[in-house]
Amino acid sequence: MRFAGVKLTILFCLLFCVGARGQEHLVTVLEERTMAFDEQLDSILVEFGDYVDIDKYKNAIEIARKLGRPARFVAVEYRTVDPKGNPVVASGLIAYPEKGTFRGTVEISPFAREKTHCGSRRVFSTECIPTNFGYVTLIPDTIGFGSSEDLPIAYLMYENSARVSADLRLAAKEYFAMTGSDRTVPDKTVFFGYSLGAPGALATAGYYHSHPEIGVKIKRVCIGSGPYSPVLALKNTVYKGEITYLIYPGIAKSVNSWLDLGLDYAKLFRGPVRDDFDIITDGSTNLRVLAEKYGFKVQQYLCPDFFLPEKSEEIEKLMEGLARLEIPGEGFSLPRNVRIDMLHGVEDMFVPVDCSDILYQKLKKDYPCTRYMRIPKVSHYETAAISLVDLVFTVLL
Repeated sequence: MRFAGVKLTILFCLLFCVGARGQEHLVTVLEERTMAFDEQLDSILVEFGDYVDIDKYKNAIEIARKLGRPARFVAVEYRTVDPKGNPVVASGLIAYPEKGTFRGTVEISPFAREKTHCGSRRVFSTECIPTNFGYVTLIPDTIGFGSSEDLPIAYLMYENSARVSADLRLAAKEYFAMTGSDRTVPDKTVFFGYSLGAPGALATAGYYHSHPEIGVKIKRVCIGSGPYSPVLALKNTVYKGEITYLIYPGIAKSVNSWLDLGLDYAKLFRGPVRDDFDIITDGSTNLRVLAEKYGFKVQQYLCPDFFLPEKSEEIEKLMEGLARLEIPGEGFSLPRNVRIDMLHGVEDMFVPVDCSDILYQKLKKDYPCTRYMRIPKVSHYETAAISLVDLVFTVLL
């Protein structure tokens, strides 16, 4: 009885402390800093400089330099769940204009990068550019990055991405309340995602629509070059025989870890990629750098059965897992009049343009304000730059 009484006292104290602080989601502030707009823009140009002809965007860059403002970047830890629904402390980035009224919120589903470059580690992110034009920008670290880096990286786990994003939003509201600010996270929200982040942005918008109690008003969804159909993306990559990111070992590990498929990686990959599988999939190295090391030709590292008409049992298991992750998923819905802007470069050698072609056909039936820009002679990298410029004009208008 005495021990039970001690436990009840501890539980009461914990509940009282959480309630007194009003922080059910926010755990702690890891680091924060202010950055001038020119410093942010220079970092972005460095990131894209090796892959994109920056001169094409001179006018947009000059407009941005004139209009941009200093921004505050805050890396936080907060409570959420992993793809299996287990409680976890994750991390993410809250960015907001240092001064002035907030014009709205932009929620970002991040694209793939190495662990040292996630938002909470850098206390900055390329996708935060709307912050400089009056918007609160929220970027969660994907599960498996930042404070949850000991877990397997949750590639393609878009239902979980939506929940992780929503919990960061609630943590951000608690952050502003904790600081005593009279500003908070605006309900009116633009959702943005590029590449692996694009399906996450769509899923997150759908999550809020199915949870009206959160109070989010969906202004627009801006998505580019996403693998909305992972099965189609893999089949297309096998057919073309080339991909500029070494992503499929990481995807196999993700779906195996979070969907419990029981995959034998040695029956999916061969050669140095099979031998170095754990190093390749730990998230420490940029996926483009890995491709340059191990090769762009998928015949060099995918098992021969991938290229046969009849697939092995192991490949079928992988395909069945990927099919469960198609976006939009079962029960997905948005307001009928929502504006959805889609982009995809025809010459994309990472995510095939077919993924966007098929998604557009699905979306335009139910959401007539869907617009699709299918850009000829443009690569995956250049479409990324175009999508960021498009996002800037979206928040300015």
